Amino acid sequence: TDDLRLLGRLLELAGTEDMNGDSVKLLLRTIKFLRLCDYSAEDICSVLAHTSSYFYTVFTLCGNQMDVREVGNVVATLIFLAHCFVQDETCPLHVWHQYLFRKYCPLKTLNAAVIRLMELLHFKLRLEDNDLDRRYRALLSELSQRSSLLPVAPGCSLAARSSAEPAAAASAQ
Repeated sequence: TDDLRLLGRLLELAGTEDMNGDSVKLLLRTIKFLRLCDYSAEDICSVLAHTSSYFYTVFTLCGNQMDVREVGNVVATLIFLAHCFVQDETCPLHVWHQYLFRKYCPLKTLNAAVIRLMELLHFKLRLEDNDLDRRYRALLSELSQRSSLLPVAPGCSLAARSSAEPAAAASAQ
């Protein structure tokens, strides 16, 4: 249920809640995948905060060309991009493909989609501090409802957080 709340907040921040069941399943698997890679809850919230901004931008540019089934795959691919930007140690695209996208498209197509999404974002993955902080806090609040899950010191800023070292995702399957 934590992942479901996180997903709901991500979609709200991204400006879309129009999603079919297959897309919801994919995005829940994507969040689970990040957990299996041993990223901390704080890191996952940071990744999703970036993703929400990226999707809002992409959807504004070409959302009228996306059908409801494609939205989930675009968001999941943007989660990959965000994790590459946020994390020092990342999980390679081919592992994401194997775990999340192998039934959807070939790796070469996924790679082209990553490049296209970066082009739509003008290769700018950094968010303004106030925008990131607002999005991050909104996502974190979904987890803070269970204090045992995520203890956060008062006044702890996002910039001061360190990233966790992910385990190899392939071994987590």
